[in-house]
Amino acid sequence: MLVRCPTCGTHARIVASDQLTNNTRMAYCQCKNINCSTTFSIVIEVHKVIRSPLQGSTPPTHQPELMGNPNQTDMFSEL
Repeated sequence: MLVRCPTCGTHARIVASDQLTNNTRMAYCQCKNINCSTTFSIVIEVHKVIRSPLQGSTPPTHQPELMGNPNQTDMFSEL
């Protein structure tokens, strides 16, 4: 997930997060630009379920090609 600094536009990293509700997380971010170093929070929320297994689609499975990728972070793993 790409997060940009609201001050300078540089990439930022998520350093921590808290579960607020079943569908919402508060993520705490830090700008990677050493001259900026802005810290800020973002809210990550499930806006709408487009299709779920209950609506007739196939049950979800893990995607092995993503599970081993260190650049992929499961923000909703605690749901």
